[in-house]
Amino acid sequence: MSEDESRSLADLKKRLQERADELQSEGDLLREAIAIIDDRLAGMSFKRASELPVAPSETPQAVRRTAEPEAIEEQVPLTYKGKEFGKVHLSGETMIIEPDSSLELTTATRPFEAFFIRKMLEGMREADTVSVANKKLRPDQILSYDLEVEGPFVRKIMIRNVGGRERVRQIINAAGWTVSTMVQNMQKQSGGPTK
Repeated sequence: MSEDESRSLADLKKRLQERADELQSEGDLLREAIAIIDDRLAGMSFKRASELPVAPSETPQAVRRTAEPEAIEEQVPLTYKGKEFGKVHLSGETMIIEPDSSLELTTATRPFEAFFIRKMLEGMREADTVSVANKKLRPDQILSYDLEVEGPFVRKIMIRNVGGRERVRQIINAAGWTVSTMVQNMQKQSGGPTK
C-alpha cells in the first residue's frame, strides 16, 4: 500500500469517526427529547391517543374526523417542565390557549411565529388540506386559528377543528415549550435571570 493510500484511508477513517460521534450525539439528544415528551404525557389529564378506543374497521384518521365531537368543556394548565404559563380551554373541536397576561408575550418574540405558528399550526393546516384533496376530510374540517392581541401582546389563540386528542396533546406540548422559550428569550434580552 502506498503512502498516499494510507493517508487517504486514515483521513477517511477520521471523518467517519467524527460523523459517527455526531450521530451518537444526535441520537442522545433525540432520546432525551423523547423522555421529556414521555414525562409530559404522563402528567397530562387526558388519555393518550393510543389508549382511545378505535373501531376495528376504521383507521385512527377516520375515527378522528367522523366521530361526533364531544361538547365536554375542560380546562388544563399550560405548563412546561412543571412551570405554569397560562390556561388551555377545550370544548369539542375548539381550543383556546390563554398565556398568562403578566408574561407580556408578543408575536415578535422567538420562536412564536417560526415554530408555533408556521411549523405547528400551519403544518397541521397543510396536512388537513392534503386530506381534503384525498377526500379524507371535508373542507369545513380544516384546522383554522385566530390570534387575539392587545397592542403587541398575545392574549388568546383560538384553534378550531383541532382534530382529536392526539393533536390536542401535540398543540398543548408545543405551546408550553414555545411560551417557556419565549420567556427565556425575553429574560436574556432584558438581562434578567433565566430559569
